[in-house]
Amino acid sequence: MSPLRISKRPLKHLNSELKNLAKAKKKSEEQLSPLKRDHGRIKDRLKSSSESRAKSVDEARTFSVLKNSNAQMTARCQKEKQMHEEAVTDLEATQSEAKKFQGQYSNAKREIDKLTKQIDEKESEEAALKSQLRSAKTASSAANLRAHKAQMLQSRTPGAVGKASGIVKPRQRSDVDTEKM
Repeated sequence: MSPLRISKRPLKHLNSELKNLAKAKKKSEEQLSPLKRDHGRIKDRLKSSSESRAKSVDEARTFSVLKNSNAQMTARCQKEKQMHEEAVTDLEATQSEAKKFQGQYSNAKREIDKLTKQIDEKESEEAALKSQLRSAKTASSAANLRAHKAQMLQSRTPGAVGKASGIVKPRQRSDVDTEKM
């Protein structure tokens, strides 16, 4: 058998097999093409799903952080509100106490003014009484001096020993009968 002499039959058979294989390849490629498209779509869906899941996890974390932050802010706000209410209550109590002290101060000031006025009146009465006392002492002293002089003059005159004079002997105030006055 010569190399050039190949039988037609196996060549035809190979050709037909090659054609069959080409057809099968074409058919499998045609079948593979929608599968590749489906595979691509599935990959995209998986990718978007995993991105969505990751985004969802991130959002859940963010939501959790925001929730905790909100709880902390609410607690702080409540605490500040309570402190504010306590401060307002303290302020009102202090203002009430200040009004009470202001009233007491006003009353004390009025009482001081009243007492000062009374003191001034008593001092002026005392000054008037002292002046009257001085005048009375001066008058008494002058009367005593005149009586003493008169007595001295009477004792010096020889003829007037038994004779009553018109001079009244001065008496002390305790000797004076106050009922007759």
